[in-house]
Amino acid sequence: MNLKQALRKECIEINFEATDKDAVLKKIATLSKKCSALDNYSENEIYEALVEREKTCSTGFENGIAIPHCRLKNISEFVVGVVILPKGVDFAAIDGKKTDVCFFIIGPEEHRDEHIRLLSLICRIFKNASMKQVILDSKTPDEVANVIISHSPEGISNAEEKCLVTVYIQNEEAFLEILQLLSTLNASVAVIEAGSISSHLHRLPLFSTFWNREDPGFLKIVTGVVAKKIVNETVREINVLKDDLKIQDGILITVQNLSYSSGLLIS
Repeated sequence: MNLKQALRKECIEINFEATDKDAVLKKIATLSKKCSALDNYSENEIYEALVEREKTCSTGFENGIAIPHCRLKNISEFVVGVVILPKGVDFAAIDGKKTDVCFFIIGPEEHRDEHIRLLSLICRIFKNASMKQVILDSKTPDEVANVIISHSPEGISNAEEKCLVTVYIQNEEAFLEILQLLSTLNASVAVIEAGSISSHLHRLPLFSTFWNREDPGFLKIVTGVVAKKIVNETVREINVLKDDLKIQDGILITVQNLSYSSGLLIS
């Protein structure tokens, strides 16, 4: 299920005044019950599941975004909603700022990979502060939903033309950012552990005086099969990440057209 299918307009509240995190979680439980997919659960059961997840670590992220979420047994669909908090609420976010846009995800317990994909996609969309401001300026649930959907990749059909995108990364911070980006694309993505050329050439007598250390340094290869129609945008976003992280060297991107691909990797 992609974000367009999971987002429920009836579960969007554009002007909720709350004094604390607990009030927001209770509001989410109330909103989510508007969706028939959760008929088997009471508001209190949904609230308790959200609270239990928060005990692991806060779902408050950076830049005023929080994504409370939980997984429930015996449901077949994802329920995604939004609560906008004009006055902000302390969500114990990692940057210490108050949360003013609160997404929530309630999903089937057995669909872990799709749950992770939705989380990553929402994080990716709202890394852009201007995008969040558009949400805050929206006047109706329909406006909020339309803005989010317009920035969400659609599900990818196997019949579409695809490319193999491979990124060689020698920077750990960039690796985590790029991995999150690629994980939102409904693509088959794999991570390959690798070593630099120096970690091998130093063993040869001819090159021993040039590379004399055994530490291979950080090097990982992220490769994924991506729909051709979104390759240019994907590469552009990776290059934007490079600029944001002020990385000149240590990232190499390659793209190859695929004549055939079949199947899907499990995350």
